Amino acid sequence: HPLLARQLDRLGLSPDAQPDAASWARLIDRIDAAYTQADQAREMVERSMTLSSREMQDLHDRLRVANDELEHKVRSRTDELQRLNESLRAEVDERRRTEAALAKSERWIRLVNDSLPVMLAYVDAGETYRYINEPYSKRLGLPPGGIVGQQVRDVIGESVYAIIRPHIVTVMTGQVASFERTQTDAAGAVHWFTGEFVPDIDDAGTVVGFYVMVIDVTAQKSAERTALQNEMRFRGLTALSSDWYWEQDTELRF
Repeated sequence: HPLLARQLDRLGLSPDAQPDAASWARLIDRIDAAYTQADQAREMVERSMTLSSREMQDLHDRLRVANDELEHKVRSRTDELQRLNESLRAEVDERRRTEAALAKSERWIRLVNDSLPVMLAYVDAGETYRYINEPYSKRLGLPPGGIVGQQVRDVIGESVYAIIRPHIVTVMTGQVASFERTQTDAAGAVHWFTGEFVPDIDDAGTVVGFYVMVIDVTAQKSAERTALQNEMRFRGLTALSSDWYWEQDTELRF
C-alpha cells in the first residue's frame, strides 16, 4: 500500500526486507501516534463545530431580538407618522375652510365698500396704494389694477399731491387729518369733497399706513348755495317793502 510504503521509508525500512522486532515496534508506535493525532484532530473539529453551532444560535437569537426591536420602532414610527399626517390633513382642511370663509368675507366687504357712496382707500407708510374701492377708482378714471401698488404722487399728479401732502404728514404722526377741497372736472364742473385720513397704528405704536375716506358733497353744497341764494332773494324783497312776506309750500307750510 502506498501509505504503508511511505511509513516504512520514513522508518528506514525496505518493503522487501524482513523487519525485526524493534522495527515492528517503531512502526506500530508511529501508527498509534498517527491515530492519536487523528483522534485529537477529529475532537478539535467536533468541538469547533459545537462552538460554531452555539455561536450561530447566539447570533441568530441576537438578530431576532434586534429584528423585533426594529419592527417595534418601525410600527411606532409609522403610527406616529400616521397621526401627524391625520393632524396635518385636519389642519389643511381647516385652513381651506378658513381661507374660503375669508375669501367670502372679503368678497362681501368688497361688495359693500363698492356700493357705498364713499371713496375708500388704504395707503401704506411708503405712500403706496394697497386698496381702493370702486367709487375711488371711478373718480380717478383708472381701473383698480392701475392704482393699487402705485405711489400716491404718481396716481393723483403733482398739483393735487401738493395740496394733500400736509394732511399726509399729519396722519403719519398718528393724528386724524380732515380736509375739504374742490376739484374741477374736464367739463368745467366744480365738485366739492370732504375727507379724512385715519392713521393705522400697529401694536408697537408705529404708524404703518392710513385709511382714506372721501365723500363727494357737491349735491349738498349745491343745495346749500341754492338755499342761500333763495334766502338772499327773500331778504332783498323784504328790504324793498314794509309789508310782510312769507313763502308756503303746497301743504301750506312756511
